[in-house]
Amino acid sequence: EIHSFNNCQACPGDCRSSAVVTLSKTISHILQDVGGSYHTQIRSQAYHQFRILDLPKCMAATHLSGSTISFNLVLEDPISRFLAREGGWTGISGEYVVELGQESSARPGNISSLPTMKSTVGAFTRLWLGVLPATGLAVSDHLEAPAELLTALDSLLRLPTPQPGWEF
Repeated sequence: EIHSFNNCQACPGDCRSSAVVTLSKTISHILQDVGGSYHTQIRSQAYHQFRILDLPKCMAATHLSGSTISFNLVLEDPISRFLAREGGWTGISGEYVVELGQESSARPGNISSLPTMKSTVGAFTRLWLGVLPATGLAVSDHLEAPAELLTALDSLLRLPTPQPGWEF
């Protein structure tokens, strides 16, 4: 069943599913090691790690062509659990009202009439950078939102795939 995910009709065409496939291979390699004559190993390295550190500043610097989309964002920043509350930066967890368009913004708050997205800072960073469309991140990452919002974001955020080494 894990391998059928690659051909899932609900997934966008550019949905990256290699993590799921790699997981199944990792488990099979672990099972081969148990009582086997040969050791198998998989290594992975990340040369870059990107994350939004200041959501209002990042959104203010975002200018997109197309209609403005407004939504509530409930953002979870896992690092917040490890930082002292007194003084200094404590991560960006919280509730925000986000507007994406020619003039974009994020401010603390919640407007009950707007759709709500729930996301980790990592998943929202990947959305903002154009790593995957919103519908793909909803399948493969920690990002939840109504289907209408995901589809609207896919149309608005038509960004080139980021390439490490780009000058920002």
